[in-house]
Amino acid sequence: MIALLAVVGPEAQVGRGSLGILCLGVLGGCSAEPDLPPLEIFSERVAIAVIDEHPPCAGDLAALDTHVREVERLSGFSGAETIDVYLGSVDERCRGFPMEFVQGCYRHGLDAVFSPWRVVHHEVAHAVARDFRFDSRFWSEGFAEVASGVMSQKSELEVLTTEQLSDRYVFANYVSTGHLARYLVETRGWGAYRAVLERGSEAALGLTEEALFQEYEREAPAAYPPRPSSCDFPELETDGGDWSERFRFSCEASEATQYEYLGRSASRGAAVIRSVELDAGTYEMESMGGDGFILVGCLTDVLDVLPDEPPEGDLDNEVEHWTGQFFPSGVRHRISVTRGQYRVALSSGTEAEAAMEFHIRRVD
Repeated sequence: MIALLAVVGPEAQVGRGSLGILCLGVLGGCSAEPDLPPLEIFSERVAIAVIDEHPPCAGDLAALDTHVREVERLSGFSGAETIDVYLGSVDERCRGFPMEFVQGCYRHGLDAVFSPWRVVHHEVAHAVARDFRFDSRFWSEGFAEVASGVMSQKSELEVLTTEQLSDRYVFANYVSTGHLARYLVETRGWGAYRAVLERGSEAALGLTEEALFQEYEREAPAAYPPRPSSCDFPELETDGGDWSERFRFSCEASEATQYEYLGRSASRGAAVIRSVELDAGTYEMESMGGDGFILVGCLTDVLDVLPDEPPEGDLDNEVEHWTGQFFPSGVRHRISVTRGQYRVALSSGTEAEAAMEFHIRRVD
């Protein structure tokens, strides 16, 4: 699992202790505030300015609104009525850390998110919790990870120690802190998790931090699936054992997405997403019209142990593979898969209305 690094700051006061990355702190001084583009895209809960990414489609805005409401409902925190999001690369706008470690940030002093689409759900969670003072970066980033709903995987590189809870521990391992947060939510519920954040594990659970970490290392599974399900899309139409569906959509369609798993298509344009359940085997898959399709496996169950990698060239649905694999239109692709659910993103290559077809036929 890739560690999605982001920061709360640099103006944020993010701890009941001393952690607060200030402009005059040890990480460096302030530079002049860069010019910001105007906020031009509005929905119920977000206002968006596009820096250097593609503008969102109607489905993106609806999904982000739903995400904000769900984070508030689960956590009990409440963000601004409308959260400002500057969509694109972060460069100097997320100053305070070496830039190679920062993919996005929530700037508390501006009450604004600066982020590309790939981590915007994490940064929006920081914005929802803007008025809460976390004990350390470890707890702050763990909250943003579990609230973002991404797949959570146990780190194979380190064992959690209470040293990471210190305000002096600047960098958080997002894999570990996110997975611990998910473990607490799954085993105790959101109310108990919120109590841990507010009062500490000993007051909330009767466990010292060291005992909590020992329990986690002993009992936590290898991976949790995304929440909600990453295959929570309409099923691809089927007839007589094959799958075939025709589409006509634009970026203004309610289900259209601009960004979801389209990084490898290298193409701007709207997409629609479908889910399909496949047995292990080899299939011919073909899209006609548009740019192509992306196939991504969906993790749907808790994994006690991570599975072995599938043979080279095969697609595996048992762990989340983030961007998936892109297949251009107009070609019959022979694809071997493991058994399970998959999502298919059909990329039109344009924001205007376009027609596409997609077909799957098992050949072995």
